[in-house]
Amino acid sequence: MKHILRHRLFRLSFILCAIFLFNFSTAVAQIRKISASVTAQGGDQLVTEVYLPEEEKKYPCILIRTPYGGNNLTRIGEAFANAGYAVVIQNVRGTGGSGGRFLPFVFEMNDGLTTLDWVNIQSWSNGKVGVWGASYLGYCGLLIASSGNPSIVAGINISGWSDLKSLLWEGGAFRFGDHLPWLIFQMSKSLPPPDALDRIFRTVPINSILRGADKQIGLLAGAGFAFDRINIPVLHVTGWYDYLYGNTLSTYSSIRNRASKPAMQKLIIGTWPHNDVFSQSTRAGDEDFGSEARMGFDKMMALSIRWFDHYLKGIDDSDAREPSVKYFVMGENRWREAQEWPPRNVKCEKWYLHSKGAANGLDGSGQLLHKPPCPEGSDQFIYDPSDPVPTFGGANSHFLPAILGVKDQRQIEQRKDVLIYTSPPFDKTLTLVGPLRAVIYASTEGKDTDFTAKLVEVRPDGYARIIEEGILRGRTLLVNGAKYLTPGQVYKFEIEMGATAIQLRRGSRVRLEVSSSNFPKYDRNPSTGEDPILAKDFKAVRQTVYHSSRYPSHVLLPVMK
Repeated sequence: MKHILRHRLFRLSFILCAIFLFNFSTAVAQIRKISASVTAQGGDQLVTEVYLPEEEKKYPCILIRTPYGGNNLTRIGEAFANAGYAVVIQNVRGTGGSGGRFLPFVFEMNDGLTTLDWVNIQSWSNGKVGVWGASYLGYCGLLIASSGNPSIVAGINISGWSDLKSLLWEGGAFRFGDHLPWLIFQMSKSLPPPDALDRIFRTVPINSILRGADKQIGLLAGAGFAFDRINIPVLHVTGWYDYLYGNTLSTYSSIRNRASKPAMQKLIIGTWPHNDVFSQSTRAGDEDFGSEARMGFDKMMALSIRWFDHYLKGIDDSDAREPSVKYFVMGENRWREAQEWPPRNVKCEKWYLHSKGAANGLDGSGQLLHKPPCPEGSDQFIYDPSDPVPTFGGANSHFLPAILGVKDQRQIEQRKDVLIYTSPPFDKTLTLVGPLRAVIYASTEGKDTDFTAKLVEVRPDGYARIIEEGILRGRTLLVNGAKYLTPGQVYKFEIEMGATAIQLRRGSRVRLEVSSSNFPKYDRNPSTGEDPILAKDFKAVRQTVYHSSRYPSHVLLPVMK
């Protein structure tokens, strides 16, 4: 009964917030808009627009810094100003008319703090600042919050990140399909048609496409936040099909684990892809999650205003009493609440890989069972980097809509370089909530290699719905200065597959796909030991996956109790 009541209160709060913003946006006085320029280090001028309520007095300020052009944020600036805030929207260095050269991430700390100092001496500022932003904008806000500057009082992070290394690489593999389209778009403000983009993806070496950006990326890989300096309330918002959701979850957890008041960190996880939190869409790929999954601009802004009203204006204390986490359970298609992420009432179950030595493709003998293998043996496949397993579905870049969201994996599962392990049908409903991980014992003929894992729900009608996936690059396992993997040696690949919240109905099955590529989501490992960013030549190699009493390959599923 208590759970149902919380659920209804959550729905009611969304409705009331939307009504509040509607009334505010249609019944308030006009706002003022001021064009300004902030002088950054080196003398570059940063184009800045300020939105102010009509009455001339001091206000708390919302600071937003963007590389995408401040004109795209006019509606957001007006909404915050109508709610009684001074709003500063700035084009970062080298974008939207601001001086200098745009180098992603490089200048955002210094330029952000310079702008913060400028804000604090303006006649309309009361010295209290909230940082707000989605994606790169969220990163800019959190970055200056990590400086410990006392004027930053609260923040909202919508699919932003903190650790650049995990943003660019996953399991040691470059997140190629996520970031190359973004780089192309930033350079040309448009994307080539799909066929041309596919040719670009297949260009080798990769560094010839990046035009030297690979060196910059390498220098930035170790950069990150001083999480223990972020001690402000932050509302983190993301969606299961946002390609940055994992980075947002880790940012939430990292700040929460280090903050002196962990309860001030709140998390909302919906179903939307990147930036779709502002749309009315409830779809991701083949699946529509229903009206409860809808966020949209008005609701997101109402939540934002309510958050800042509490922490910048001291209006009510309801946020402090609400659960820390609200997450959408796919399949069940409703919101649930928890005091932390992942929820405490989750138990990891081990499901072991089994086969008769031929788990290749859908007609193979692979099984996923609770009982450990004994003694059993192994499965093999040929990994050919020149013919990689294609990416199809999942939490992928919004620039690649054809391979984004829920997709049927049966075509992928026809391939002989994909090992398939499937459980028996469930005799009851199973709800998975939390991180997913596969532990694969494997060897290769190559000097380096990758292993991939993909978790799939197999519905009674045969539809193979992607849940999540991950990768691990072999060289990340090397120790004692070793340069290459030892061919034939068995290594333990612990593959993180992100997280989920999904209900699997009675009669469904769960499936694990194991292979060595997922392209273009991740760059291809050439198998030669050469850096994949520099490699021109590929080598096909034999891969072996073991499942025995000595090498009990398995997947860990977070089952809600």
